[in-house]
Amino acid sequence: MRACLPALLVALTALPLCRCAYHDSSLAETAQHSLIGMSVGDLDMCAGLPSKSEQINPATQLRSYEQNESTNSGINLTFRVIGGGMNFGNGGYCHATFKLVNGQVTALSYAGDTSSAGLPDAVCAPIVRTCVQQQSKRAPANTNVVTSQR
Repeated sequence: MRACLPALLVALTALPLCRCAYHDSSLAETAQHSLIGMSVGDLDMCAGLPSKSEQINPATQLRSYEQNESTNSGINLTFRVIGGGMNFGNGGYCHATFKLVNGQVTALSYAGDTSSAGLPDAVCAPIVRTCVQQQSKRAPANTNVVTSQR
């Protein structure tokens, strides 16, 4: 029974971290679809000014935003598994790159150590959270009104 106690304690500690990471991972994935079509002005308002920007040609621009979670707050648990380990806790970094064509977002990609609790792109969520919330408020309700013409 005593041998099971540490494992149980670890599992109970990791559960809330996994739940938060799941939400953040899902949000980052949603952003890759829902932010397509956002204007450069709206992107600046919700994500702030980019840390790097590159004008590829007159119509195409890349904007990069960075998130670094190298803090020591919270709990950091590493489990050794064959071929490496799995980290539960704070840490990681994300470079979110938006591709804009004619002032509209056409693509969003993530690079870096973006996983948290084994879930992809969870570290990127703080970059896009406000933008996704802004887009969801702007999403038009189904306003297809059928009118009859007589």
